[in-house]
Amino acid sequence: MISILHLATVAGAQAEVRFSASEQRALDAIKAVCADISVSVVFNAPVVGKESAVVSRIERRGVVVGERFLYRFGELDTLRLDVLGRAGQPSRLVAETRTNELPYFFVGTDNNCEVQEIRRLVYVDAADEQQSVARISAIQRLDGNGRLISVEEINPPSSLLSVPVRDKNPVRVALVDSGVNYLLPQIQAGLARDHRGRLLGYDFWDMDRLPFDAQEAGSPFFVRRHGTQTASLLLRESEGDVELVSYRYPGSNLARMAALVAHADGLGVRIVGLPLGSGRLTDWITFEAAAAAHPHILFVVSAGNGGRDIDQDPVYPAALELDNMVVVSSADDFAGVAERVNWGARSVDYLLPAERQPVLDYGGGQRIASGSSYAVSRMVAMAADLLRRHPASDAADLVAIIDRRVD
Repeated sequence: MISILHLATVAGAQAEVRFSASEQRALDAIKAVCADISVSVVFNAPVVGKESAVVSRIERRGVVVGERFLYRFGELDTLRLDVLGRAGQPSRLVAETRTNELPYFFVGTDNNCEVQEIRRLVYVDAADEQQSVARISAIQRLDGNGRLISVEEINPPSSLLSVPVRDKNPVRVALVDSGVNYLLPQIQAGLARDHRGRLLGYDFWDMDRLPFDAQEAGSPFFVRRHGTQTASLLLRESEGDVELVSYRYPGSNLARMAALVAHADGLGVRIVGLPLGSGRLTDWITFEAAAAAHPHILFVVSAGNGGRDIDQDPVYPAALELDNMVVVSSADDFAGVAERVNWGARSVDYLLPAERQPVLDYGGGQRIASGSSYAVSRMVAMAADLLRRHPASDAADLVAIIDRRVD
């Protein structure tokens, strides 16, 4: 376990953080570079402690945009310092420290060398959770003065309220996204549970029973939250007529989609929403076979938000040819394709009004969202309503009913 949580309560509601030796090294390295920049545009890699850096160039699309300095301290600790620049002038510094290859401390500056943000990863001991690797449990955000701003939870215990008493016999549907914030009471009320009140959803990224809303945004220090928004719209549209089985998608291991489909089928799920996709067919071969093997399940798939014709430039799984799959995108106020979303005369089956939809964000606040992901939420809600009225329907029957409604 990496011991990195060192908070001391101070006057006021904030906490001041005491930096570890390795964290202080990152801050000192930034100060050294900034001091060098202050007297000359041409700077030298700072010596940190007694260590010198291994220097390399940072390139993006074939253009050199900065330099990278990599330091090693003993066998476990590393410090990476990136100096990014424009027109030869440094514009931003980023430092990241790792212990035993695990990232745990991030510092970023503005173009004036002022520290703007510090992020620290909090890990749970792998042995405590019977996991083979250490896992991130939270991201601490600090200001440039080392004061704690907030803590973003990554995989908290479910802490579910009592199982809601439902007046109706809800249809069980699934949503495959970045997970959901199951700590929000508004979301909890619509989640499917077992007889003991435990969530029936699953995290196929971390392979546990906690499908919490978190998607790495290119770095473990930054996460996107998406699934809470799509789930909140689905639940609002359904008005208590559904039980939602929330799945966190399998990350880069999309071969697990076969197990996900089987898991949903075992729970009696008849409609699965997938507001996600990628440009590689090979990512979705396993899903294609699994979906075809479950013809009674209707899969509702997003066309994506790239602003492109996916007949010519495919996005998957939307471009797959499956009888039990419908592909949706977002319509504007004039029943045309909305801006920024994908379309395709052959690949896209339906346009739904999905612009400026009121949703709950990850923190429980109200916001407005747009795009084809929200067309998935609305279509799943509509299909669930049809299934409730026609419970003997399979996927083909539901598609036929939807087609009649559209006509």
